[in-house]
Amino acid sequence: MSYGVVNKEMIAVARIASPYGVRGEVKLQPLTDFPHRFESTDCLFLVDGTKLVLESARVQKNMVFAKFKGIDTPEGWLPFQRQKLFVPEDALVVLPEGQYYIFQLIGLAAFDESGVQLGLLTDVLKTGCNDVYVIKTDDSKELLIPAIDRYIRLVDLSERRLVIEVPEYW
Repeated sequence: MSYGVVNKEMIAVARIASPYGVRGEVKLQPLTDFPHRFESTDCLFLVDGTKLVLESARVQKNMVFAKFKGIDTPEGWLPFQRQKLFVPEDALVVLPEGQYYIFQLIGLAAFDESGVQLGLLTDVLKTGCNDVYVIKTDDSKELLIPAIDRYIRLVDLSERRLVIEVPEYW
């Protein structure tokens, strides 16, 4: 699964859904837990690096309705449908300590508490109750670990490692 990283500096925050109205507005599907971020964002980028200057944005239900400078008709959006929109990593909403973006977690080496490497974190499942980390072992098995304090002992982004308490059911 792709978590919307074009390169280390650009992160996907929305997907272009469809034109809206006759004045060039567009519906965006947020790919962020912070859809109101668009109300104070100056610009977004297409995957090819094209800069789109945001004139206005409003959040309604699960969508963002946005107007960008220079696109004044619904037809102007047709070539861009389903494309992702990106922001620089330094423009992301700052998370509280102990919370991480999914793209930061993917690829972390997972170790048990005694230092034995279990595998790599390859996916994060959103279950509604709590996230579940998918650890792929060297023999291609997938271990599922609830992303709760009981099992997650350490997340060290600088060392690219994760220390977990191995559940009894493993």
